[in-house]
Amino acid sequence: MKGLAGRRSRGLPKGARLECVDNTGAKVVEIIAVRNWHGTHRR
Repeated sequence: MKGLAGRRSRGLPKGARLECVDNTGAKVVEIIAVRNWHGTHRR
């Protein structure tokens, strides 16, 4: 049986702000980079 290729979408974009709900002291967390992401600029 052949396996199916998974297509996973990126849930949150760069620059998204989230409320922090743990006890680290931070109120708002902002995503500043996404690992292993390559755009199509000048492809």
